[in-house]
Amino acid sequence: MNQSALILLGLLQNKPMHGYDIEQTIKDSGMRHWAQIGTSTIFATLNRLADKGLLDIREERQGNRPIRKVFHLTNKGRDALRTELEKGLHASSPLYSSRITAAAFAAKQTPETAGALIDPAIQALKERKQTLLEKEAKLTEKSEKILLQFQRQVVEAEMKALRALYTDAKNIAVNENVETDQLAFF
Repeated sequence: MNQSALILLGLLQNKPMHGYDIEQTIKDSGMRHWAQIGTSTIFATLNRLADKGLLDIREERQGNRPIRKVFHLTNKGRDALRTELEKGLHASSPLYSSRITAAAFAAKQTPETAGALIDPAIQALKERKQTLLEKEAKLTEKSEKILLQFQRQVVEAEMKALRALYTDAKNIAVNENVETDQLAFF
């Protein structure tokens, strides 16, 4: 099962939802900062999960509004969710990030170039941290707050790593007077 399926089963474990509710929950919770799940993926995955018997689809109409599909987690879906949660919590997945890769190579540039590349990234992370703090202050559900706190801590760790790489590049280049192509960070 992929991450999108796990997200959707997890969101539906507490209450049935229609696609728009799911999209809004993902958007409002900031989930896209730690999970890759787009709108088209949501609907394709919901239908695939229903085809596998993990979800039931019920059609509902409210007033004059168009009929909408509401997705309900089945018992088979609850079992699948439990299995995937166990797998996911015991997985040792490597962290792949374009930012980490770029930082490793940016730090091998001249200190001036490294600074010009890394400083805006740090500024963007500061803004992201502020956004997370603002969202966190508005949340009431504890589990959502915990996930936002985790995201904030990841952002803080990334800022710290970027600062350390830049500082290390400056110190090596200045103190040891070495060529930047001799800098080795990895």
